[in-house]
Amino acid sequence: MNTHRHARYLLLSCCLLSCCLLSFCPLVAHAGDARDFETMSRTAFVALANGANNAYGNKNYNLAFARFQRLACAGDKPSQAKLGTMYLSGEGIARDDLQGYLWLKVASEFEFPAYRNIVKKIESVLTPEQLKATAAGAEALRNRYGLRASNISCNQSSSSSFGSNLKDAVVCSPQAEGMNFLVRRCEVDEEKLAAEPKPAK
Repeated sequence: MNTHRHARYLLLSCCLLSCCLLSFCPLVAHAGDARDFETMSRTAFVALANGANNAYGNKNYNLAFARFQRLACAGDKPSQAKLGTMYLSGEGIARDDLQGYLWLKVASEFEFPAYRNIVKKIESVLTPEQLKATAAGAEALRNRYGLRASNISCNQSSSSSFGSNLKDAVVCSPQAEGMNFLVRRCEVDEEKLAAEPKPAK
């Protein structure tokens, strides 16, 4: 087999394998009960993110907090980081250093230097006892709203529209279901649903 035919064969094999693996993704879509997720149009998800950023830019912190919180529950790493900083500064919510740290810790699950650096700065002033005491809370929040639990995928990108190689932003997308996204619900929403009777199988 010549090298060109061999390369095409390998490429075709990889493509077929990828297609087969991707076709099984919906079978393992939810990290929890399907009731932990809601269907949201892609347009609505983007509008929610834009609305959160616009509200924050206009200093409407209460509205911004609610929107960032909804996106953070969905696993969106930039929103988790923003929610953490809003807790730390008391914007839109009473200041809560622990909640701020925990949300930033969940955001730092994605290997992005800005998220990691702020978590390291906070951890550098915590005592070993404080670090140990917060570990369980961080793990619980990550298990609920981390990458795996929310079925969200994130990538580093350039915030510049000029095609820069500088990766200074994170963009996340929930798992697609047709033309919509499957979006992880917030715990408050889950508690409301838990009170409702489950459908018979």
